[in-house]
Amino acid sequence: MLNVMQNQPSSALDNNPSDPSQSDATKNLQFLEQLLEMIQYLLQQMQNQGGDDDAPPIGSKSSASPASQPYSPDSAPQQAPQAPPAGAQGGQQSTQAPPPPPPVTSDAQQPSPPPAQQPSQASSVNSAQQTSGGDMSPSDIASKYHDQIMSASQSTGVPPGIIAGQIWQESKGIANTPGGGLMQLGNNEFQQYGGGDISNPADNIKAGANYMKALSSQFGGNMGAALRAYNSGPNGVDLNNLNSTPAGTGDPTYVQKVMQAAQQSGLATT
Repeated sequence: MLNVMQNQPSSALDNNPSDPSQSDATKNLQFLEQLLEMIQYLLQQMQNQGGDDDAPPIGSKSSASPASQPYSPDSAPQQAPQAPPAGAQGGQQSTQAPPPPPPVTSDAQQPSPPPAQQPSQASSVNSAQQTSGGDMSPSDIASKYHDQIMSASQSTGVPPGIIAGQIWQESKGIANTPGGGLMQLGNNEFQQYGGGDISNPADNIKAGANYMKALSSQFGGNMGAALRAYNSGPNGVDLNNLNSTPAGTGDPTYVQKVMQAAQQSGLATT
């Protein structure tokens, strides 16, 4: 402590209160200032002697204070990199987002599935039913083609009922039936025994009646044999059995069916 007192500033020891040149107030002020300086000096000396050489002097700012830290790039807060503006030039060009997928079509907008195709067998059955539904009875045929039948019968001598029965058996009264029209004549027979338009009822019935006249004359006026020859050919007739088909062609029941239809037509059969 004595060493400290000996090392204190000389200004504190030079104060002479008996100096007549100084006023009391001035002396007191100077004394206080010197006293404060001495106290501050003593405190600093005590801190130094206490061994805390690293402690900062009183009144100085701490080096650990964040405000006193020197600025360094690492200590600066990191800022997230900014994305380049859309459409910016230079560097890598920004890629455009792919277009959104097309909207899903609702069930109402979906195209309707095609109708199921019916089997060909069913369509053929329906066609046969329609043809059957359009058939005429023997009496209907006699009524519809009355004038043509009577004209052909008068010119050939073939009974009108037989002609009506043949039309019913051959085509069911459908004038444009494929294969020979109402009486299903072959093209050669049609041209030989009348000709004209094979789909025309008058031409067709006339040619058929002429052919029946020729066959009837061949078999001595036997109308049953003429019907068998009409169905099976002139060489396919067995006079002893008109249901027989010796040539292997034709319908064995043809003669019977035509004669039955002739009776139903309401026209004369002899």
